[in-house]
Formats: sequence, structure tokens, C-alpha cells
Amino acid sequence: MSNYIVKTAVDRKLERGLGKEELAHWTGSSTRTATVTDRNDASTTVTLLDWVGVDVYAHQGERTGSAISTCQNAIYDYASLFLCPGTWYITSNLTITASEVHVAAGAIINVASGVTLTINGDIKAGRYKIFDNSGTVNLSNHEAHAQWFGAVGDGTGDQSGALNQCLDALPRGGTMILRPNVNSYFRTTGSIDVPDDRTIKGSGFIFSTTAANAVSDTAYTLRYIGSASAIRGKDAHASTSTSRGIFIKDLTMMCDSTGAKALDFSGVRDGGAERCCIILNAGCENSNQYGIYQKWGDVEYGAYFNEFNKIRIIGSEGIDTSDNHGQWGVYWEGRGTGDPLREECDDNTFDHIMITQTHIGMEFHDTKLNYGYKIWIEDVSGKGIIVGSNTQWLTLKSLHLENFGIPGAYTEGIDFQDGALQCNIEVHTLTASEAADPPVLNAGDGCSVDYLNVGRWLGASDARDGWSTKVCNSDGLDNAYRFWKEADGRMEWGDGTNARDVVLYRDSANVLKTDGAFAFASVSGMLNIGSDVALTIAEDVGGLGEVTATKSYHSIIVEGGEDAGDDDLDTINGGTDGDILILRCRYIAAGNVITVQDRSVNGGNIALGAASRVLDENQDRLVLHYEAQDSTWVELSFVESHP
Repeated sequence: MSNYIVKTAVDRKLERGLGKEELAHWTGSSTRTATVTDRNDASTTVTLLDWVGVDVYAHQGERTGSAISTCQNAIYDYASLFLCPGTWYITSNLTITASEVHVAAGAIINVASGVTLTINGDIKAGRYKIFDNSGTVNLSNHEAHAQWFGAVGDGTGDQSGALNQCLDALPRGGTMILRPNVNSYFRTTGSIDVPDDRTIKGSGFIFSTTAANAVSDTAYTLRYIGSASAIRGKDAHASTSTSRGIFIKDLTMMCDSTGAKALDFSGVRDGGAERCCIILNAGCENSNQYGIYQKWGDVEYGAYFNEFNKIRIIGSEGIDTSDNHGQWGVYWEGRGTGDPLREECDDNTFDHIMITQTHIGMEFHDTKLNYGYKIWIEDVSGKGIIVGSNTQWLTLKSLHLENFGIPGAYTEGIDFQDGALQCNIEVHTLTASEAADPPVLNAGDGCSVDYLNVGRWLGASDARDGWSTKVCNSDGLDNAYRFWKEADGRMEWGDGTNARDVVLYRDSANVLKTDGAFAFASVSGMLNIGSDVALTIAEDVGGLGEVTATKSYHSIIVEGGEDAGDDDLDTINGGTDGDILILRCRYIAAGNVITVQDRSVNGGNIALGAASRVLDENQDRLVLHYEAQDSTWVELSFVESHP
């Protein structure tokens, strides 16, 4: 009889005649010492120390939970168990403590209804079915293949049930791996409900903004043919609470039916998606499909602190067709103004998002403090960006909006609707479809935009004869297209046929000109500087009377007010080179008299054509011109009326 110390199932000592077959028939006690029969039918004593692999069936002769329990009670917790092909029936609650559970192809673990199987060690198995259960399975694996729970990646059936079982079995922080058959996909008609702190990881997607990044029908991993949500938060849609920590990564998916929402993040917080491609495929108009979606009302809570990075959304709208499939790249709607839960739909980030061939690029309503960076929206048949009512502090930077609008449709590139507040938009490129020739921007009633910077508008300079970049303000005045920039750089307000229309252009450095009359106020066809603003004379440190000009037309009040009598004006502060200033006396009827003194009298900064000018009648006017070179107001004219 020989004595062996066996450390692992692949110990070098196994070469001397003791193999896994012998260990499989080990019947030792908890002392880890046993007598086995080796290949030569000789008795051998072995002492099991660690990492021993034991075939449960060969050891116990049955495929049951009790056999697994008996076997693991006789070995160390960190040893390995091997489950051979056949059905293993778990009829009572069982916890497997082995460090590894090797499940061979053809081995099926059947957990009865009402029974819980907990596996604390790692499952070692390929992409084949190992669970067939109506009970509960709790795994410790950080990753699990969808096939373990019976999902079939051949494009047939409804795999949502198996996918949901896999996600439910994973621990917090666990990941479900989706690897379908070659050139096929997982087909679902029901929703995939993702529990908190779980991740779905697809077969991979390389984000690019080029047309060559298009995805073929055989390249996606998941195809949803239902009319609700393809992927959504489990707890949020159960109306129990928000869903937390849901992540979708490296997944290419297609939504292929009316009403489909690809990534429904309604009520999800602290989650997001990364390196994903969403294909919206519709065969009818008004299909109402959404790439990334949030809407209060579908759930009880808003979505916040989610991050979406390197996402491509491809619709089936044609820029050269009048069809409207009703597809949105991103739709984000909160609870509404005045509701404190409105703030629960904030602080979401959209980074490197490319949306093509949808009807609407991105739409926001009743949300706050959402942020986007490097957004590409191209070939959309409708509006590029809708900033809806009660949307506040939306920031979009480096926005590329190209080729939007279908023929004959009234669509805007960026539509700020009524009540959009304090939004910040930085546009890199903005072009409309040549056939549609829509306006570029629309600003609704009660809308305020803190910052709007358009870096490059591609219009007639883009070799489109007669094409102009248009901005629309839906104020109900004059005409629809309120403002546009022509190819030669002119900015046109209106089309020249209405009272408020005007054309502005740069004539030379710091000179803005118009082809018509340039008005500062609302009097059409004439130069108007508005009503006068009163200034009261004050005495400076040298005893001279002074005022500070703030506009082009002022009435002067003597120091001390209306009943103070006469006063001198020696110095006028303020002014830039070329400014024009008109002065008159404010209270003639009260007996006030203003005497404007030439700088030669008291050393002020007013250069007159005489020693002084007296303003003592209602129609007296002194017109001055500011020369910055010597900081002097120079008289242009003096009109002295007679009583």
C-alpha cells in the first residue's frame, strides 16, 4: 500500500497511477484521509489537503441535492465539485460552498418551485444551458452567460424570460454576458427588467462618427419585437422605488416594432450606457420608437446621475422622404414645473452621442441641469433639438447638427419652446437640408437662453445657390422666418416686405451698417435716440459743476433740485470717441437756468464756440461731440429759442 499527499486534481503525483477517477470514488471521512483503488486495483491511502476536484455523481451514485451536500461536507470548502451530464434535481434549499462548481455540457440543474439554490463558488461552464428551474438561483459569479438559463441566441422565440432569470440570479455588481450564435441574435418580445446594480454586456461595439460605422442586419446582439421597453429598470417599473446602478455596455440592438423604447431609463439613477448602438427599424408611419428614453408618468420617479457615453442611434427615417416614422434619438421628460420631483430628472450626461435618420434628434421637457458634449445629429427628417417647456439649465456643447428637415415641412434645427429657461448651447456646425430650407433656430414665448454660440453655419457657402441659414422666432409678427444669415455675411431680419424688417452688415472695422434707416428705438425710417434722462449737477472737489453722461440725450437739473435756481455746468464725465450728446435744461418753468461754461473759463472739459451757452428756454439745445484724444466734449451746434 502506498501513501500519497494529494494537493490538486492535477498534482504531478497523479502520474504515478492516482487520477481523478480514483478521487471521484473517494469515500473518506472529514479527516480527509481515505483508501481508494488505483488503476492497478491496488489499495492506496490518500490525504486530501486542498483544491481537490471530486465528481459528485461518481462519489455518491446519484444526481440530487443531497448527494452534493454529502460530498461537500467531506471536503474542504475551497475544493472543486464536478457535476457530470444528466439532470440534477434540487428539491430542498441548498447552499454549495465549494470554491468552484464545474458543470459539464449536458448537466442540467433543476431547482424545484419554492426552492432556493445558492452557489457561493464560481461556476465553470461554457455557453450552454445548465439551469432549468422554476425555483430561485443565487449566484456569486461576477459574470454569467445568458445561455446558462436557457437563452438561445439563434434569432428565434422570446428569450426575455431566460435573460431575466439570469439577471435575477446575479449578485449586485454582476454582469450578464450576451454572446449569440455567429451571425445571429437574441430575440425578445418581452422587456428585459434589470435589477439594481447589474450590467448587461454585449458582443462589442466600436463607436465612430463616420458613415462606415453603419450596422448590418446580422451585426446586432439583441432584437426587440415588443411594443414596450426593450431594456428597463426592474424596480422603477414595479413602482416600488427608483432603479439604481443599471449599466448597458458594448451592446448593439434593434427595435423592430411600434412603440418600442430601446434603453428605457425612466426612474433610473446612477446608471448609464457605454459603447452601444441602437437601430430603430420601422415599417410604418408614427411608430413612436425611442433610442434613449425617460418619462415621468411611466414610472413614479425621474432619472438622474446617469451617464451615456459613445452611443450611436440609427433610425429608418429618410431625409429625402416625407414619411414620419415618429422616431426619437433621445427623449427626456420630467415631472413638470412646480413639482419638487422635477429635480429628480436632472444631472444626466450625454457624451459622444451620434443620432442619424430619426425624425427628432433629442427632445427635453421639464428637466434641469442636464449636460451634453460632442453631439452629432445628422439626416433627421424633423427637428434636430427640441428644448421643451420648463427645461432649465440644459447645456449642450460641441453640437454638430447637419442636414435636417424634409421638403415642405416647417422644422427647426434647434427649437426653444415656450418656457425654456437659462439654457447654454454651443453649436459647432449647423446646416439644413437643401430641399427643406428650414429655419435654423426658433425661440418661443417666455424663453430665455443664457448662451448661444453658433460657430459655423453652412448655407450658400456650401455651394447651394440661393440657400440661406434661417433662424425663426415664433413671435407671431410679420413672417415665419424672422432672421437669417446670407452667403455674403449680411444678417437679415425679415424678408424686406414688412415694417420691422432690416438688413445689417459689417462695412469696416467696428462699423455696422444697414441699407435702410438705422433706428435705436421703434420709429421706423428715422434715427431715434429715445427720451431724455435727467442728470443733476454735482460739485466736484475743485468746486466745478459736473454730470456723468450715460446716453445721448440728457436734461440737466441744477444742484439742489427744481427750486434751487441757477447753476453752472463745467465738466461732463463719460463718453467714448465719436459719441454724440444733446443737452437741455430740465425745469424751465420753475425758473432754472443752466449755464454751460467753456473750458477756458473754469478749466472744465467742454469746448464751446463762445465763453458760455445759456439753457433757459424749453427749446434750447446744445449738441456736443466727444473727442477721446484730449478727453473733450466739442460743440457741434447750439439752438437758442426765443420766448
